[in-house]
Amino acid sequence: MFDKDKFKIYLQSLKADNDLISRTVDLVSKFQEFSTKHINMEETKLIETYSDEVISGSGNEVEKLVGLARYCKFTGNKEGLIYLLSLFNSVGVIESFRNRAKLFGFDDFFSEYDDPSLGIKPEKYLPKIEKALSNVLKTIPHKTYRKILASNHHQIPIEVFNEDKKRFIELGSIDKFLEYRHYKMISEMENCLRENRLWFEQNITREVLDFVKSNQEIQAGIRKDNRIYVTKIPSKVDKYLNETDKRKRRYLSCHCPFVRDSIIDENTKISSEWCYCTGGFEKLIFDVIYDQELEVELLESVLDENGSKCRFAIVLPKNYLDWEKNE
Repeated sequence: MFDKDKFKIYLQSLKADNDLISRTVDLVSKFQEFSTKHINMEETKLIETYSDEVISGSGNEVEKLVGLARYCKFTGNKEGLIYLLSLFNSVGVIESFRNRAKLFGFDDFFSEYDDPSLGIKPEKYLPKIEKALSNVLKTIPHKTYRKILASNHHQIPIEVFNEDKKRFIELGSIDKFLEYRHYKMISEMENCLRENRLWFEQNITREVLDFVKSNQEIQAGIRKDNRIYVTKIPSKVDKYLNETDKRKRRYLSCHCPFVRDSIIDENTKISSEWCYCTGGFEKLIFDVIYDQELEVELLESVLDENGSKCRFAIVLPKNYLDWEKNE
């Protein structure tokens, strides 16, 4: 039973003002009414369906999805919270593709495809993505569309990497910085495990922590010659580690809400070239550190039938040793 009073107290602890609290409680009350009409539907599926059918296209979607996410956190529904957080990964990405393409002289890059309405089930856009990407691969040189895709399409403020850049300069070595990055990530995950909270969109278990500890390349990186090799941490890493079916493991590994359903949908096939978008995300911290856009190479992708992980090589600048301290 939904306890409005306790939920209000929770929202007050988040410093929400009275008007926002009132709107959020009203939203959750309507969600409860929706739930009674779908009594046999599992709770996380209810979240997905309500976001898609009720919130999407209704206006003020961000506030409503945040309110629903707060309700999930209040009730301990981690899976629902993870789903809602993942929806925000699609915001503005297609528009960013188009704006970046214009810099390279391609005004028709995904021109027939609008940004999805926030809240809608991403798999509904698979056919459009498949068609648009197919046209891109046929009409734009691969070096060009890779540069278009491999950028900061999630519009992450570069200021969030200021402390990392400062630490890199202090350490005076990319190898030492990568070791520090791995140590920092492990420390953050240990705190999440201890406090029973998510690490970004991942549920951290002891098994997950041991998995990440065992390989510095996972989400941190290892340098070999002039390349930093990074393996993307699986999206639902806790489930991924316990899944034996190869196709399901690939699906659980993929972070992209736009295309991951193509892995289990035999009617669609998305090229792994799409993953250069993730490559742009992975190299961003190093773009900031070295004050320039670096190249990235896709080495392996779960979008490919034989892929077991998403792995990238970030190419360091030719003079990267100039940033190293001579001790």
